[in-house]
Amino acid sequence: MHSTSLMRVVSMADSAIDVMAMARNHTAKPYMEQREEELLEFIPGKEPTWFYLTPLPTSIFSTWVQAARSEYERYRRSFQFGVSKIERCHLMDGRPPIPVHVPTAQQQSIAGPVAHWTDKELDELPPIFIEEIGSVAWSRSYCPKALGGVCVPPPSLVYVWTQRVSQAAAAAASRLRSQRCEELRAEAEMARVGEQDTDAPATASATPPTDPGTQAP
Repeated sequence: MHSTSLMRVVSMADSAIDVMAMARNHTAKPYMEQREEELLEFIPGKEPTWFYLTPLPTSIFSTWVQAARSEYERYRRSFQFGVSKIERCHLMDGRPPIPVHVPTAQQQSIAGPVAHWTDKELDELPPIFIEEIGSVAWSRSYCPKALGGVCVPPPSLVYVWTQRVSQAAAAAASRLRSQRCEELRAEAEMARVGEQDTDAPATASATPPTDPGTQAP
């Protein structure tokens, strides 16, 4: 995860993630900590939102990020300066996703101008995205590459993921119950049709044949 190159990640709150597959394969926790793309599993036909991260210059990190008074604000500032591009960006107002969304402001630093998101642009994004992706931006900028390490997901992300797994499991159980009910109804219908088929010959044979000698002239 710790690298000086561009890195792209997906939020665990993304609707494109196959929650049950990642829960079943135990890849959710490793992805939260390592952010390796091969650990991701998506619902077929759905496209995720990709966040592109660049390491924060030390001058920005120490001056702006570490000066934050709360953990959330620290992650927010890490997102603000560490996310260089968002693909298929979903905004809070429900508009169609923006194919490519980039920050419009710049901040001067010792390393040169650094692009960053304005407060207005951040207000248009879901807070869970800002906190989660900001925590990744903070982790990869705080430690040098040689130390490696993992990203510690914020408690809010763990809560959101737990809720998603519970909801997905409940939905899967409901689908299985519905499927089983349909199977039972089909079996009952087949049994009813089978009974009708076996009763038909018996009814026909119970009718005595007409004696030709008793027929009217």
